[in-house]
Amino acid sequence: MGCDGGTIVQRRDLIVKTKKEEKKPDKESVNYAAWNLCRLTKEYLSEPIVVDKIGYLYNKTSLLECLVDKKQKKKHEAVIGHISKLSDLLEAKLEKNPNYVDEPSDDQTTIDKTSVTRSGTARFICPVTKEEIRGQFPVYIIKSCGHVINGEALDLAKKDGFCMLCEKPFHSESDVLRLNPEPEVANQLMEALKASSSNDKKRKQKSSSSKEEKQKKKQKEDTSSSGLVVPANANPEVYKSIFSSSSNE
Repeated sequence: MGCDGGTIVQRRDLIVKTKKEEKKPDKESVNYAAWNLCRLTKEYLSEPIVVDKIGYLYNKTSLLECLVDKKQKKKHEAVIGHISKLSDLLEAKLEKNPNYVDEPSDDQTTIDKTSVTRSGTARFICPVTKEEIRGQFPVYIIKSCGHVINGEALDLAKKDGFCMLCEKPFHSESDVLRLNPEPEVANQLMEALKASSSNDKKRKQKSSSSKEEKQKKKQKEDTSSSGLVVPANANPEVYKSIFSSSSNE
């Protein structure tokens, strides 16, 4: 049939299908969430607050509850899989902004990253410079004391060699950790943590194997010296004592 208006196009390659694009969170929303919400629960940050080795912020109570619950820990493996013990965390001392008034109500505690509400003021400030912490400039935590300061305050502290708030000393870049680093840096840190965890497991396995080999070697030596064949699951010393006491009678 010709193209007289009555022809129905059947060819799939001529049918244009439009796929609805997924709504992605804008940079401002992601940044707001990083500095205001617990990375695990997406609830507003509230004391006590902890920081992992990547530099992400969590509500301590919620995180620990998840870590001790095997089902929940497995469910959130992608988020907290690199955290296994308290030593993986730092207690963060964040200075609250006295001008921040947009506190959430009880029924608005949890906020989705893609649709966050933004206050005109930041929730936290640098305790040294009093500048708001919004993520526009690097912010750091001093590992020895947990105080959170911005880059300007860190430069001043480096000159003195100690925290300006509590006077605890620190000596190098390794004594501080940047909070909410760029994605590329965060990925590098995550890979380093995974590699370190893998090496620790290998060392433990090697140590366990070495211990078993030593036990087998000792068992073999005890067997050779006594002339007795000690069963695999028996204690060589106890087994020897049984026959020694029998021979003495």
